[in-house]
Parts: sequence; C-alpha cells; structure tokens
Amino acid sequence: MRRLLQLLALSIALLAGSATAGAYTFYDRSGSEMGQIKSDGSIYSRSGSQVGRIASDGSVYNRSGSQIGRIKSSGEVYDRGGSQIGTIKSNGDVYNRGGSQIGSVKSNGDVYDRSGRQIGSARGVNAYYAAALFFFDFF
Repeated sequence: MRRLLQLLALSIALLAGSATAGAYTFYDRSGSEMGQIKSDGSIYSRSGSQVGRIASDGSVYNRSGSQIGRIKSSGEVYDRGGSQIGTIKSNGDVYNRGGSQIGSVKSNGDVYDRSGRQIGSARGVNAYYAAALFFFDFF
C-alpha cells in the first residue's frame, strides 16, 4: 500500500510543480522505476496500471475513487480522517506528527532518510509532494 501512496502523493507535483513535461517518472534508491504521473493527474504503477488520481486542491484518491488524504500547499499532510500526520518545510525538511525530523528532499529532487541515506529520486517535482511521496503512508 505504501507504493500506492507514493504514486498518489507524487501526482500532486504535476499540478503544483514547475515542469512542463506530460509525465514524471520517479525512482527508488536503487534507481528502479516506481511509476509515473501523467499531466492530467492520473497515477500509474511501474507495470502501467492506473492506481489513483489527484485533485487540484491536493486531495488524494485511490483507484476506487475514495479520498485517502490531502497535502496542502503549505506543507501540512493529513490522513483520510483529517488528522495532521506531518509537515514538510519549505527547505525540504520533513517532520512527523510528533515534530521529529524523518528526512529531507534536496532541491534537485533527491530524497534522503533521517540518517542521510538516499532513498529515492523525484526530479522535477515540488519538494513538498516528493517528501509526502516517500515519508507519509495514508493507508
């Protein structure tokens, strides 16, 4: 289910990011493709199956159309029940609901865990949404 969250959260970048390509591909720590997000907000797994979509307000939906969370442009991340589960700062630092730093996203799209190990890449993606992709699980 974490992969689904990753696919869903990253799709927000298409709506809020600055790149103009028709799709973004994102990768895990080994460089393997995890999936793609199309410019219309549709999210696809590595195998090409559509797994969800994202609305322009940051609401994240699964493949059956149920809302599973929301990511605000201010960096606040909420679960399906409306509880805040974390925060993504403008510098790319990521914090859990308790205020502990759990990782970061660099300006080039590389994503690091709290120990400084690279865990993935989401180049061309808004840092808020790349962070939500790798660090928050709505399921």
